[in-house]
Amino acid sequence: MGLLQHELAQMQLEVSQIDTKIDTRLKDFRENLKGEIRTERRSLFEQYFGQQASTSVAGGAQDKGKGILGGTPPRFPPKEPLALSSASDLANIPSRVEGEGGRSGTLKRQRLRMFCLLCKMTRFVTAVLTVVVCLRSCYPP
Repeated sequence: MGLLQHELAQMQLEVSQIDTKIDTRLKDFRENLKGEIRTERRSLFEQYFGQQASTSVAGGAQDKGKGILGGTPPRFPPKEPLALSSASDLANIPSRVEGEGGRSGTLKRQRLRMFCLLCKMTRFVTAVLTVVVCLRSCYPP
């Protein structure tokens, strides 16, 4: 009987050690994931708005220059800030306008593309924020 109690105590000790290791690894994973999400979000804001995102991370994971999938996030130089109109403003634009170099271009189509880009960016940021909220609820600080 004493031998069984000794083995049971030894197994409980091993389980608690494994539990501690798992907790440590999950905390490391959580911090790394939070850092990567912050890096991706910052690079997307820089890419689309042409500014440095002024978010300072205190005590977070360091920026290793890697994206979520392991590759370096693309960085495109900003050309000019996007001037976006609401959908109701798009209906009042003339359908064809003389473009540069004598070519005719469709201004309405260009505006619609900008509006679609804004919609895609909004959906992406919403998805990222949903993941962050989910992670925060699963792993409270």
